[in-house]
Amino acid sequence: MNTQRRPKQKWLALLLVFCLISQSALSIAADFGEVRESIPQNSGLGHSLTGPELSFFLTPQEMLGQYQEAEAHYQTQIQRVLSLPPDQINFENTAKALETASAEYSDKIQPLIFLSQVSPNPQIRETAERIEEKAQNFGNHIDREALYHVLRRCADQKENLDEKDAELLKSSLQSFESGGIGLKPEARERLQAIEERLGQISMEFQKNINENNDFIAVDEEGLKGLPKDYADGLKKDESGKYLVTLKYPDYVPFMQQAENASLRKQLEFKFNNRASEKNVPLLTEALRLRDESAKIQGYPSYPDMALEDRMAEKPENVWKFLNGLLPLLSSRGNAELQELLKIKQKDFPEAKEVYSWEKNYYLAKWHKAQSKIDEGSVKQYFPVNQVVEGTLKTYQKILGIKFSEIQNPDVWHKDVRAFEIRDAQTSQRIGHFYLDLYPRQGKFGHAAAFSLINGRELKNGYQKPVAAMVANLSPPRADRPALLNFDEVETFFHEFGHLMHQTLTKARYASFAGSNVALDFAEAPSQMMENFIWEPEVLNEISGHYQDPSRKLPQEILNEMKKSKKMGEALAYLRQLAQALADMTLHATVPNDANTLFNQIMGWIGLFPPQENTHPVASFGHLLGGYGAGYYAYLWSEVFADDLFSRFKKEGILNPQVGMDYRKKILEKGGERSEMESMKDFLGREPNNEAFLNKILN
Repeated sequence: MNTQRRPKQKWLALLLVFCLISQSALSIAADFGEVRESIPQNSGLGHSLTGPELSFFLTPQEMLGQYQEAEAHYQTQIQRVLSLPPDQINFENTAKALETASAEYSDKIQPLIFLSQVSPNPQIRETAERIEEKAQNFGNHIDREALYHVLRRCADQKENLDEKDAELLKSSLQSFESGGIGLKPEARERLQAIEERLGQISMEFQKNINENNDFIAVDEEGLKGLPKDYADGLKKDESGKYLVTLKYPDYVPFMQQAENASLRKQLEFKFNNRASEKNVPLLTEALRLRDESAKIQGYPSYPDMALEDRMAEKPENVWKFLNGLLPLLSSRGNAELQELLKIKQKDFPEAKEVYSWEKNYYLAKWHKAQSKIDEGSVKQYFPVNQVVEGTLKTYQKILGIKFSEIQNPDVWHKDVRAFEIRDAQTSQRIGHFYLDLYPRQGKFGHAAAFSLINGRELKNGYQKPVAAMVANLSPPRADRPALLNFDEVETFFHEFGHLMHQTLTKARYASFAGSNVALDFAEAPSQMMENFIWEPEVLNEISGHYQDPSRKLPQEILNEMKKSKKMGEALAYLRQLAQALADMTLHATVPNDANTLFNQIMGWIGLFPPQENTHPVASFGHLLGGYGAGYYAYLWSEVFADDLFSRFKKEGILNPQVGMDYRKKILEKGGERSEMESMKDFLGREPNNEAFLNKILN
């Protein structure tokens, strides 16, 4: 695989696009004038930004003030660079100055924009969304060509730069070049309009998913097959019926355990039609705009453009990778499908097919029949506090760090916790992070780690990074703590890996800090960490019965869970493979009917055609959430993740030296050197796919 670094669209490139030399501040202020009065002071529903030390006590108008201040400062820095006499241009006052300006801008606006995903107050969310929209339009009037020529003159000076500075200058120039510099004015103007509209579409698409609050109402008979604690956690309507929402803590158990197939079909129908009326047209428009943008810039297709700065480099390599996995998984997947059909035929002897709304139900039955695992019993060993504390202890041991909870932190919701990170040996403070774990109305509906403040070198030291994990785990009840199923445990451990990638960085520049790496490597560090939860040393930390924490998950249950994990594994990989192929196909072909094509691929490759008149593509958030022509990255990076873990497996799961090597050679480096170089440094050899293939074929 070619290890040559490609230009990365990092903060510098993105934020320069958003620079706006205009008089928009007054119009923005007018937009929000009527909002302030309805939000009380010190409501805990906004941000007060003082660098990396964040608090959350701003009204919408005060949020706007922070944004305007950040914009004005950035504009000043841009103008300072543009006004330099040609004979005074150098790396320090151009490329580095622009990088610093964009990082400062990011530090101010990212925490504000983040509130669109987490604030419990709809007016705060609306304010954050509108700020994000303004930021995405920020570059329409800047003379980017003039900035490019300044950077080009800087490069022509041929200063004796070290490797990191040289990479920043090279990446900055290539980012401009890939953003349309050199195009005719009318083409550049059209490209700017496309980027502005795509930003709006992306925001609307995710907002429509987040704000979907649909449900089905069922009586007690409709909950047959589900445990009592599931029913106890549901809300009821005025008639006493239980409300099963489309949020994962409700949806997943119902699809796995509810005996009433008709209700499962009804719930899945609603789930796969989330935001469909609004989002299908948005996706169609986005696909066309992305294709137009690529062709304006001289690329045959959007995938050709998008893959240029990734490890895969070009679409042919992605198609080869995905199609290479297909025969390895298809035979196993079809065999697993036949197992599900046999189980269904015990109830319905005449059955010839397993439908999409039956897949998870019969998978659960298969697991129960073969693995002797009681999911309800397993959950009792994973109360959320035990999982959180055990995860913290495990990461501390592996990475040589120390966490301490911040008491009475300024947060956006009462359930959010904050933690400080220090180096275990030196006690030097590294950064801090937030945990926002439970679902609520209007909140981001999946699990993700958000970087709020990027690490970077300052004149007086290193800026302390700040990040936040947002999840939707099963919430606590009045009579007992939140109990997590093992998928939720895995999700938490995975996302915590992202937090560490974002906060343990030591990259010189924010553009390369933390998880600012090639998209198809970004998931590798967190995917690698998922392997740890299957090891006894780690399970002893993260498990503990909620009635007696000293009772750890028994070894015999772990053995059964490993056995169960293999059941349906090929079907799960095929579904992921189908989504990756659908993503590439939609972007390569730009169909008029994206939903029909998506459903066909999910049926052909994933083996389970979605129900008629459903639109699952409308809630496939990755398509417009940063993974366009990039969903393959989850499988691609898993190959590297398994190879990384192979060293821990060989030298010791909790081996502190291996963990420190991983921290220093992978996490701290971020994107300031090629991902392949970092992997070779850690592994001591060329990476390979042996560990991955051994996992999926045995």
